[in-house]
Formats: sequence, structure tokens, C-alpha cells
Amino acid sequence: NILDSRAAGQAFTARVCDFRGDKSPMGRSQMKLTEWRIRTRLIVLTAIAVLGLAALGLDSLNDLRSNMLQDRTDRTRLFVEVAGGVIARFHDLSTSGVLSEDEAKKQAADTLRRMRYGDGEYFFIVDAQNNFVMHAAKPALEGKSGTELRDPNGKMIIQELVRVALGNERGGAVDYAFAKPGSDKPVPKVSYAAQFKPWGWVYSTGIYLDDVDKAFRSEAINSLLIIVLAIAFLAGVSVLIGR
Repeated sequence: NILDSRAAGQAFTARVCDFRGDKSPMGRSQMKLTEWRIRTRLIVLTAIAVLGLAALGLDSLNDLRSNMLQDRTDRTRLFVEVAGGVIARFHDLSTSGVLSEDEAKKQAADTLRRMRYGDGEYFFIVDAQNNFVMHAAKPALEGKSGTELRDPNGKMIIQELVRVALGNERGGAVDYAFAKPGSDKPVPKVSYAAQFKPWGWVYSTGIYLDDVDKAFRSEAINSLLIIVLAIAFLAGVSVLIGR
């Protein structure tokens, strides 16, 4: 029985060795089929990983741009709140008799005219009929109507700002294109506007968004390089394993 078991084991081992060393067309076909299946699986897995990385990268970039734009909007809202506090202070001086209403309005407008923040961002005031009361960057607009002021895309800038300011107790934001001081080239901008009911004013300030586009392009290039390196690494590992 022991001799029979040993003989059976030797015969099985010989058959396995014969299969591994089988040089017949059928044996070579089976080996190629096995290798092809492995390579196919590696290719599929690599493709899935690449698609996943690409989707993750695009989603991250979209979130980045949205967050950057939201940050600019939040900043304009905060500065508008500061301007509202300035106007309210002069209104209080008027109602208490320290200043006449006309003098209080003049001093409030002059104070906002001198206020600057960031990269020279400024404030402006219009009334409910879209007429400019004060414009810190372009004083020539004061006393003129902004009803027909529109950006290159046809958006009615002042009408929209007045609309969102009067339509919400806390005001609202409007995005449009407008030239920087000293330039005639319109660039993307977001402005926030709120109303001061006692005087019928709509006061606003805005931040240009060209820096957002520059920062976004820089981050997009960095993310693309990381994705390309990750793809190259995965492809290299797949080739090594496939061999």
C-alpha cells in the first residue's frame, strides 16, 4: 500500500511537471490565454483607477473654484455691513440733532468715498431710482443715472444691484464684468448691495475675480500634474506585474 501511494504521488507530480513544461501547441495556447486574462484584468483595473482619479480631480477643482468664489462674496458682504454701520452712525447724528440730514448724508458719502480695502476696492451709493449718489472710483458718474449701465454680456448692473438690495433685508450679490480703475478692459467682478431705508440709499462694493481665475488655473495645473504622475505610476506597476 505504501509503495502504491508513493507511485501514485510520483505519477501525479510527473503529470504536473509535464503540464508546466508542455511545449505542445495546446499547452502554449493555455499559457497565453492565462497571461492574456491577467493582463486584461490589470488593464481594466488600471483604467478604473485612472477614471476614478480623473473624476476625483475634477470634483476637487469644482469645489475649489466654488469655495473661492463664495469667499469673495462673503468678503463683499462683510464690507457692506461695515459701510452700513458708517451710514447708520451718521443717520444717528442727524436724528439726534448734531448734524442736519443733508450734512449727515454728505459726511456719510465722503467717509465711504475715502474707505478702501484689499487691492484698492471701493464703495459706491445709488438711490432707488438707479441714480449715482457717490462713486469713489468714478466721481464723474455722480448725479447721473445708472439705469442703462450694463456689462459686455448685457446684464443691467445697477438695476440688478438695486433689485437684490430692495428684495432682501440683508441685500444680495450680483456677478458681472466691469473695468478696473484706470482700465477699459472689463474683468469678472462680484458686488454685494444693501439698502438704507431711511435715506433711500443702496450702497455697494465689489471685488474683482481675475485673481480667482489665476489661482484656479495654477491649482488646476498642479492637480493635473499629480494625476498624470499617479497614472504613470499605476501604468508602470501594471506593466511590471503583467510581466
